Amino acid sequence: NYIFNTIKEVFLLYGFQQIETPAMENLSTLMGKYGEEGDKLLFKILNSGDFLKDAPEQQLAERVTIRVPLIPGYNTASDQEKSIAQLKQMGFSHFHKFTYITSKPQGL
Repeated sequence: NYIFNTIKEVFLLYGFQQIETPAMENLSTLMGKYGEEGDKLLFKILNSGDFLKDAPEQQLAERVTIRVPLIPGYNTASDQEKSIAQLKQMGFSHFHKFTYITSKPQGL
């Protein structure tokens, strides 16, 4: 929290304002924006109730895979494991751990 609070204070000092982004978005906002492959990656939440019995087959996800990055210089393997533990508590079970590969520009 200390680091996040420090970052927020510095940003506020320079006139930036905090914004909140939604955890969920209307499906119509995202569909078609990232091509057919992107549409397949969207996790669709249907109306509440016994919706699975009547849901079209193409709307049901077989499984959701959460990608959990390791970003050199930003987070650690321990951070990555903590994220996975939190996601497991929320009911997710399939993860893809990966590391961003960074390279220095030539000439530096």
